Amino acid sequence: MDTRIRYDEENKLGTIQISPQVIEMIAKLTAEEVEGVFRLSGGRAREFVDFLGRNKANTRGVRSQVGQREVAVDISIIIEYGQPFLTVAETLQEQIKNAIEGMTDLSVVEINVHIDDIHYDDK
Repeated sequence: MDTRIRYDEENKLGTIQISPQVIEMIAKLTAEEVEGVFRLSGGRAREFVDFLGRNKANTRGVRSQVGQREVAVDISIIIEYGQPFLTVAETLQEQIKNAIEGMTDLSVVEINVHIDDIHYDDK
């Protein structure tokens, strides 16, 4: 059962709904552009669900909660070896915040970055 909240506002022309999956896709696409992020990580269980094809949007590693006017995001990443963790995480938070707020007019109240692993390219 999906327990995530959905943004839902009614105006004189009808209802506007922003699904949590839309927020998660914005965060995913933004994260892929941040230097130092190798890829998103969803843990073993989430990767298995993706393998089975149940995650149609392919937003592995991103979870969101969307309220009436606010959103909170949890994102799990694998970071490139040698990158400054704090700098990468703060850049990621800022860029995701700007992208979500710029596209949805929702206020981002929290972005939790979980660094799950380090990618080391041993060429």
